[in-house]
Amino acid sequence: AEKEPHLGSNIYHVGALADSYIPQDFTPPNDEDDDLVTFLQNHRPICIGYGSMPYGKVQMILEFLKESQLKAILVGKALTIPKNDDDGDDDFVKTNIRQVDSLPYAWLLPQCQMMFCHGGAGVVHATLRAGIPAVISPLMGDQFSFAKLIQAKGLGCQAGASLPNVSKQDMQTAFETATACIPKAKEFGEQIRSNEKESLSGVQR
Repeated sequence: AEKEPHLGSNIYHVGALADSYIPQDFTPPNDEDDDLVTFLQNHRPICIGYGSMPYGKVQMILEFLKESQLKAILVGKALTIPKNDDDGDDDFVKTNIRQVDSLPYAWLLPQCQMMFCHGGAGVVHATLRAGIPAVISPLMGDQFSFAKLIQAKGLGCQAGASLPNVSKQDMQTAFETATACIPKAKEFGEQIRSNEKESLSGVQR
């Protein structure tokens, strides 16, 4: 780490190395009946993941995705897709949506077009580093601050007043708003990655 004199003697500039961390033993899921890698290669889906936040509106998310005709990957056990007897819904889900309990965001997010999240520090930083807009539905603490900051910087937006209250319309409006942020988010991500390379180069010297 490099000292930042203008910030004080006890402040260091620490590169966002954790945001680029992928476990050494990680291998992408490869199920012949549900090939996530092929899905990501053929499409550029949105990603939806609320971490460990309590959430019980998976059906609403599926309705939003179907009405908007979006492809998506849902991350987290709280977003497990329920069984549905309606063949039409099942066909849409099988074709357009994938669900995983966990994946390294540093691997996944660069292959997506935007991230719907709760606004935790880790996922926000990983989203910005990937160069895609963040759509934040905050629940507590600094998540609200991140939502305001992201929106003010034009790198995404807030969806709903809070996570428990987010609606289909909130998600649809946020998707449209965040779509306009894609070019700026891409440029910002490139800057972050460039700064990381410079920091690492300095450390190696």
